[in-house]
Amino acid sequence: MFDDMLLCVEGKGRGKKGVNKDVVELRMLLTLCAQAVAANDQRGAFDLLNQILVLQMTMEDGFKNSTATEELHGDGS
Repeated sequence: MFDDMLLCVEGKGRGKKGVNKDVVELRMLLTLCAQAVAANDQRGAFDLLNQILVLQMTMEDGFKNSTATEELHGDGS
């Protein structure tokens, strides 16, 4: 059920200008996870938590890479 919702929501481009796609996806996953918990769907909530964990790790890697690039090029403060 929640996988169908993910597919429907991801297809829509209603994000605000300048908002990172990963942030929007994280917000969506957190909302769906809260809905799964409220519906007592433990398996769905667990699957969504795993997706959140994977997304969070990729966001951290991207942040580390951009920080390292700024330090290398002197773009920081």
